[in-house]
Amino acid sequence: MQQGASPVNSRDGRLSYMENGIWRGPLSPVRAAFWIIGLTCGGILAYTTRHYLNSDGMTYIEMADGFRNGNWSALVNLACSPAYPVVLAGFQALLNTDVLNELPLLKTANLLCFVAAMAAADLFVRLVVQEMRSARTPAEEPIDQPLLTALMCFCFLIVSLTWVRMRLVNPDMMVFFLFLLCMSIIFWIRKAPEPVFKYVLLGLTAGLGYLTKTYFLPYSLVLFAVAAGSSLPLKRSLPRVLWGVIVMAVVSAPLIAAISYRLERFSFGEVGRHAYTSVITAEGSPKFSPRVLLQQPLVLYYELNAECTDHRGFEVAHWSEGIRPSPAIGPLLRAVLAHVLEFLTHNLWFTLAVGFWIVTQLAVGGLKAGKLWPLPLPVALAIPAVAGIGMFSLVHLEPRYVAPFAFVGFAALLTWPTYPIGSVRKRSVGSLAGILLALCFLAVLIGSTVDQSMDGLRSTDRRLSYRDGFLEERAVADYLHQIGAAAGDVVAVVDSPPLYWGRMGRFKIKGEVPGPEEFFSAEPSGRTRVRRALAQAGVKALVGQGSAFNDLIREGWEKVPGTRAFFVLPIHTGPR
Repeated sequence: MQQGASPVNSRDGRLSYMENGIWRGPLSPVRAAFWIIGLTCGGILAYTTRHYLNSDGMTYIEMADGFRNGNWSALVNLACSPAYPVVLAGFQALLNTDVLNELPLLKTANLLCFVAAMAAADLFVRLVVQEMRSARTPAEEPIDQPLLTALMCFCFLIVSLTWVRMRLVNPDMMVFFLFLLCMSIIFWIRKAPEPVFKYVLLGLTAGLGYLTKTYFLPYSLVLFAVAAGSSLPLKRSLPRVLWGVIVMAVVSAPLIAAISYRLERFSFGEVGRHAYTSVITAEGSPKFSPRVLLQQPLVLYYELNAECTDHRGFEVAHWSEGIRPSPAIGPLLRAVLAHVLEFLTHNLWFTLAVGFWIVTQLAVGGLKAGKLWPLPLPVALAIPAVAGIGMFSLVHLEPRYVAPFAFVGFAALLTWPTYPIGSVRKRSVGSLAGILLALCFLAVLIGSTVDQSMDGLRSTDRRLSYRDGFLEERAVADYLHQIGAAAGDVVAVVDSPPLYWGRMGRFKIKGEVPGPEEFFSAEPSGRTRVRRALAQAGVKALVGQGSAFNDLIREGWEKVPGTRAFFVLPIHTGPR
């Protein structure tokens, strides 16, 4: 026997060992499979989807550019937090990236965040399993530990790689890591709540969470509340929690001060207000608006005081500043119900599979939560999960936003069922349902890895692969240079085509024709007015995407060679 390890009899007569609070023995093969499958799928997806760029990804990359070049103010963005751009800046410097190779190379940052999230999930799962073991009673027992571990590990891989997704250039995977680290610290506190430094570490991690995504600031109240309800009486736990709150406040203060100074009012971030006013209800008028170059067809010109490519989307919350949430209960309730329904149906297989497992457990076993105070294990898991999902249901319940909470909520469900000691049939049925659910998770994970990889590598008649889409955008940048547009020149777009070509060519995308229907249905004279209005504003070219532009070739539009449906209208702002 290893020194410092204590034997604990397992159900099958073998010995498990706990050393420094880490389970070894029967759980090791499950955890090894978790790491092998996770690293394999994560590595494959990081490579095969390396050319993909999401709509807000360019903002994070250009914030990283500014920080790397010594412009710290570039990290103060009303909608995007600074921690992830700092990580990207480190990889930019380490890998010496440029605009032509940065997308594939910066996916290594996402892979690193995923590996960190895997480590946090591994730690979290072990702490949950340990607490379940210690809470076992002589009359009943929970789910088998290897099956429990497998279900939680595979659930993590599902929500991280198919909901959050490796290809997205955004901080969601980093947030997943920090959230699970916070939950692990809370369970560490539950084991031994006396040391103050654990609460300090929780405050530090929550503060880093806020610097990664601003919702962490209000949400941290939930984490501190669960930590306070762990095991100590409130009058002893609250002073310790207060230390964590103070540390988080210190970590968060510089960003809060910078945003508040810029807006001349208190603010810890504007993305929540922007999302609510865009999706639910709003009142007031925008403080900043684009310049209207032409009323019909509508042509807008955006001017943002920032070093960026897309002046429309770099600071989305800037253009909604002055618009306030409207206190309307009816629209809010309808939106919440719609968001929850959309979440449950977006991954319908997941809802049905977990629902089948729950029904099976109710049929063959019981549910046990324990005493109400200190918070029992299922409740300590359920509170952060429900609070997180509920918070996002108020604005926008996209699966990648709530993936961490869904994972912890699933862990809460796993800790609830119990089986009577000696009831072999009931335990067998419950275990069979769990095995089927684990196999379902594994099959979906493998299928999704294949599908996402095919999206990245193979083009079809209806859709370009991520790689071919990347090459098309490079062709657009090259073609704009060929027709006379230079780095730093202003260009405009019709509607919302992909925009990475603007960064490749170092252009400034400031003009927009936001209504494609109005633009295409207008008379040729109307489109001529659009061209003249853009020329007077100094715009060098108008870019659009879609087969409809084929009908405008006689009006001067040119199809970009090497692309399926990118078109450019050269605009001459001076003598030809």
